[in-house]
Amino acid sequence: VDVTRIDITPVTAALTDPIELEVEYDVDGLLCEASWEIKFMVDSAHKRHVIVLGSTDVESTVSGPASFYFSVPHVDVSDITPGTLTNCGLLTASLQASGQGVLDVNMVVVVTKEAGGLMARKIYSPLED
Repeated sequence: VDVTRIDITPVTAALTDPIELEVEYDVDGLLCEASWEIKFMVDSAHKRHVIVLGSTDVESTVSGPASFYFSVPHVDVSDITPGTLTNCGLLTASLQASGQGVLDVNMVVVVTKEAGGLMARKIYSPLED
């Protein structure tokens, strides 16, 4: 599997704002019972916090170009302390097929505390220079 395009909307926003993710990729064989799981992860000194945002429908994909679209209306980080959030995290799209991990697409998420206490995020595509 070769990822050819990643579109993240919005790239910069409040941390809890909606996320839309569209990924195009090429498949070099059959992927049976495939789906993508989208997670937001942030590490602290003592714990890894993993928030599962959702997943795509399960489908089989044949050789050639393929894509998926995912959106989530809200990112719930209420169980994570602000001090832990103001760090680098990962937005990860994990492709599974036939119950096996195939590929992880990791997008770095930088979270900052803005004036007035707003937690803001910026998501970086691994395909950008």
